[in-house]
Amino acid sequence: MNGERDLGVTLAGGGNRAFYLLGLLNRWGERLLPRVAAAATCSAGACVLLMYLSERRPEARRLFQERTRGIERNLDWRRLMRGERLAPHGAIYRETLLTTFDGGGYERIRAQPFPIYVLASAFPARLPAALATTLGMAAYQTEKALRPRMLHPSLGAPSASRPSSWTRATARTPRNSRTS
Repeated sequence: MNGERDLGVTLAGGGNRAFYLLGLLNRWGERLLPRVAAAATCSAGACVLLMYLSERRPEARRLFQERTRGIERNLDWRRLMRGERLAPHGAIYRETLLTTFDGGGYERIRAQPFPIYVLASAFPARLPAALATTLGMAAYQTEKALRPRMLHPSLGAPSASRPSSWTRATARTPRNSRTS
């Protein structure tokens, strides 16, 4: 290697499948990161990349394992009957990221010599979050049922969310970051 940053890295989402990406970073990160000119990521891929860069993987993993113990389904209607959220993922994702940011992790992420772009979705201002989520999921499932060979259903996107991006330049603190 000649010291040139000549790679762009993209880490996709995919829920627990993103942990395969963490394995890749654990194995190849020392060789890849010195060449990275920019990183772009979303969803669980963002969580994994930030976990890796924060150097707080053991702490984040421990929290994730504790919080997911006993969860058998992505959506569990029985949770609603107990007054809980239908899906616990949002809180677990947020707690995992906040654990990643603690103990100097946020500062280590911000100190990276390359830009990190995180794509997220935000609820539209005109709909309550619960309604937007329900509409988006219903449209997504309907499109998957009607067009089973489609790789990336898109019908739910306009009704339930809008794209939003985060970079380390726009984030003021781990708990108070703005998106563009």
